[in-house]
Amino acid sequence: MKNYQSSLSTTCGINTNPSQSIQQYLGKTSDFIANFCAEKGLKSVRFAHWFAIPQLHILLIFRHQKCVSVVAHQM
Repeated sequence: MKNYQSSLSTTCGINTNPSQSIQQYLGKTSDFIANFCAEKGLKSVRFAHWFAIPQLHILLIFRHQKCVSVVAHQM
């Protein structure tokens, strides 16, 4: 597993390929990402300050409703 941390990003779009840009998730709200997953038909699991998207092999970590870290599992 790799842990990618950076300052909050202000990018607007999200791709379904996490390897293209892990930073695309940083700064997004959990509601924004939940809506994105619903639109793309991606299954997701929300629990407290974690948000998992199993199909993309990533775990998003939130603080104050903003994504601050992404853990990606390479297969």
